[in-house]
Amino acid sequence: MRKKRSRKRDKPHFAHDENLEFLELKKYCSHQALFTSVIRIMGGRGAKDPNIIEICEKEDFHAVTHNTRDFERVRESFMLGVVCVGLVDKDIWIPKFSRMLRKLRRHDQYSFKNIYIRDIITVLDRKTEEVRII
Repeated sequence: MRKKRSRKRDKPHFAHDENLEFLELKKYCSHQALFTSVIRIMGGRGAKDPNIIEICEKEDFHAVTHNTRDFERVRESFMLGVVCVGLVDKDIWIPKFSRMLRKLRRHDQYSFKNIYIRDIITVLDRKTEEVRII
């Protein structure tokens, strides 16, 4: 069961992988969103993806990852939003991530969505199966 927050969260709150690129993302986009490391959430390194999904769902975080394969199969019932980065060059995908944050400003706009950042930003709604391009 989710914890009730005393104050509504407006900024999106993301849990990011253990990669160093995400630290640069945190520096670049920290004024638009809140970022927390999976290491801090799980209490150590080496967490498996199913465990990360469960903890992020319970703590009401959205996940940012390079691993698109394991996070594509998130169940429809999970409110968790998943942002999958499919580009290698951080100089290209970090500005795209920032553009996505400008379009989707509130935390609840990421719920039930898989977002793929590739050459274009694709938003897949898991509830309605609607696909949108930003």
